[in-house]
Amino acid sequence: MSRKNNLGLTAILTDGAILPPSVLQRIHQEDKSLGGLEPVDYGYSGNKLREAASRAWEALRGSWQVFKLEQIRLTTGASSYPASLKWLNQVFREIGYGSLTAKYVVQANDTEYSISHSYKNVPIHIVGWEIDLDKRTPGVKGAAALPPHGLVQLALNGSDKHLWGFVTNGLRFRILRDSKSLSRISLVEFDLEAIFDGELYDEFLLFFLVCHASRVQAEIPSEFWLEKWSNAAVEDGKRALKSLRNGVQ
Repeated sequence: MSRKNNLGLTAILTDGAILPPSVLQRIHQEDKSLGGLEPVDYGYSGNKLREAASRAWEALRGSWQVFKLEQIRLTTGASSYPASLKWLNQVFREIGYGSLTAKYVVQANDTEYSISHSYKNVPIHIVGWEIDLDKRTPGVKGAAALPPHGLVQLALNGSDKHLWGFVTNGLRFRILRDSKSLSRISLVEFDLEAIFDGELYDEFLLFFLVCHASRVQAEIPSEFWLEKWSNAAVEDGKRALKSLRNGVQ
């Protein structure tokens, strides 16, 4: 899978066009013309958005150290899932999700996809930190029949009710979108391991801004801020193409 990072940020990778570097850069710079970047859009008042991100950062730095110790203590043959779940429950709470709903089934045509968790109508699939998101892992629930990434992507592609989703093992955190109308699979990946080990607050701030619960809070997925931002990327691309054509002419 080829990935690009044109952000000047080391722990964020993009593949495809759902949220390309140009839009992520605007979010990182809190470009108000993009929409959705006022504190009130995140459920905060005044200038409380940055304060909330800073509080989440400080809380999760400590939780990350505990998670790392759990990785060291893992005995041979033991599941890494409980430690990842404990860590990720804290991550999701700090970015506004509260408690996730466990055991979520996405009905797509004649197939049922078993996803570990959800937030409202957003699939969130969590696996242990040892599990590769892009490979099948025989005998591991949530990764045995399909790679975790592929499981969520197929669920999104096959369902008319789901548009965006997340998949994570606690070290890597990916945003996925229904891609059946796209020519290639697209994702945004945040390397949480690099962010917290490297004390990369700028990267965490972008993670907070992009993955906050308010980004997927709407009656219908087409009204999510993630979807509006993705549409803005499409319009930016059209304008750039038109400008290029005019220049050639």
